[in-house]
Amino acid sequence: MKRMINVDKLLERITSDENQRADAIQWHRYAGMVSEQATEMEGVVTEAKYAYQRKAYLKPIEHHYEAKGEKPYIKYVCPICEMLGNHIQISQGLKNCSFCGVNLWWKDDE
Repeated sequence: MKRMINVDKLLERITSDENQRADAIQWHRYAGMVSEQATEMEGVVTEAKYAYQRKAYLKPIEHHYEAKGEKPYIKYVCPICEMLGNHIQISQGLKNCSFCGVNLWWKDDE
């Protein structure tokens, strides 16, 4: 099952006042907790009989460096590390980020 995590919608649930929400976003950006990057992450949550047995997996972010018509040249980055400003490159196929340990999801067909 795919789920998207959207920081803006999360802040909407916390407060409906536009000024308070803008202040919260500004404070979090100042504190380095929210970057100017996209606030959505794609991933899956495995189903299990009990909630504590579920695991979340996040899809790595792809950065393309090839010019149009050239052979694909892609670097992968952990979405959590990217949001925190740790630009750690990861190898394709790793099960976990080598820096933060988050579970990585490489499949596109689910």
